[in-house]
Amino acid sequence: MLLTDDEIKAIIEPAFKPFPCVVESRPNRTMRFRVIKGRTQTPIYIEPGIPIDVLREESDLRELLHSVRRLLQKRGYRLIPLEK
Repeated sequence: MLLTDDEIKAIIEPAFKPFPCVVESRPNRTMRFRVIKGRTQTPIYIEPGIPIDVLREESDLRELLHSVRRLLQKRGYRLIPLEK
């Protein structure tokens, strides 16, 4: 079953806790997100735009999020483990 835009956002937004994540649907049918450092509002990761159709498969979306999480952890950021 394919994910809706709202379901995609609901999976991405909490994926980088304790850092806030801002998710935006774009008019060109892409979705972008930014992981930000809370107090300074400095982006620590920006995904400029991925076609929403690529994110509709939950396994593909989870793979992308795991890749970004690994990158942030390599940069020294501590993330709360993802819930299953």
